Amino acid sequence: MRIKLIKIGNTLVGFDIKSDKMTFKGYLQYDFNKLILLKSTLSGTININDDACADEFSLDINEAIKFYLHSGVYNYDKNELLEVVECYR
Repeated sequence: MRIKLIKIGNTLVGFDIKSDKMTFKGYLQYDFNKLILLKSTLSGTININDDACADEFSLDINEAIKFYLHSGVYNYDKNELLEVVECYR
C-alpha cells in the first residue's frame, strides 16, 4: 500500500492491512508543521517459540501505535517531538 504524504489533509485517510492472523488498522491525518499523524492498532495472534524450552505457543497482541511521519529530513530543536519517521519515497 502506497500513500503520497503530500495528499494527506485534514480529512482522515484510513487503512486496514491484514496478513495471516495480524491486522494493522488506523488512519493518517495532517497534524501540524508538515507532520502527518499515524494513529493505529496492531492486533492479532502470533506463534512464537519459548527460548527456554523451545515449545511453541500463541501470543495475543493488541497494541496502540501513534507517531508522526515527515516527507524528507525533519529538522527539530530539542523542545520538539522526537517520534517522527522520515519518509524518503
